[in-house]
Amino acid sequence: ALTGHRSTMLPASALEVERLKDANFQDVSDSVVQSARFHPNSQLLLTASLDKRLKIFQIDGKNNSKVQGVHFDDLPIQCAEVS
Repeated sequence: ALTGHRSTMLPASALEVERLKDANFQDVSDSVVQSARFHPNSQLLLTASLDKRLKIFQIDGKNNSKVQGVHFDDLPIQCAEVS
């Protein structure tokens, strides 16, 4: 190892995994989601897709409410960032 420490395996009981609702289940995209970015200081998620839509969701793992959506005519979105 680069740090000089011996690597060890994580015990099987150390992680618990729970399947939550899809982030965009309140308004599923009609096309491929090209970009999904979380706001650095909140639970907001921005999605951008080839259906020409940007959508913002408030992620709580239960409702994941849609906050806002914008459609851009003639502009399939390849990438989006949030800051």
